[in-house]
Amino acid sequence: IPYYRSHILPLDDLDEFSDIIYKKIRDLINAYPNAFVISTATDISKIPKPLLHRHFRLSLNHYEREELYPLVKKIMVSENINSNSKEIVSDFISMTDYNPRSIVTTLEYLKFADLDLTPENLLLPEVKIHLKNQFGK
Repeated sequence: IPYYRSHILPLDDLDEFSDIIYKKIRDLINAYPNAFVISTATDISKIPKPLLHRHFRLSLNHYEREELYPLVKKIMVSENINSNSKEIVSDFISMTDYNPRSIVTTLEYLKFADLDLTPENLLLPEVKIHLKNQFGK
């Protein structure tokens, strides 16, 4: 996107691109030295180092349980998602590795499936895919 004398290059899910696309992105950045690259990624270890070193990294998933708990409860109340106890909500936050994206995606699934936040429902295969800290990638 041309913007004054520089260019803005927005990239979503950069960690999902192929090696061919990484090379094209690198070439594009080299062609526009004043390029401002904004990208999102879940697993930065999948991004080639030459491309990764051209980024200023800002992590959006380093929150404490005390910060996330009130937000999760607020979402649950507004979306009518029930839970058995405060402990299950805290355990759920830990299982997501304090990642807001995993939290919201899991709550969204529970809402659409009309399920409560319970230990049994957290074991459902559709839910476990978002809980990488507890169950592995």
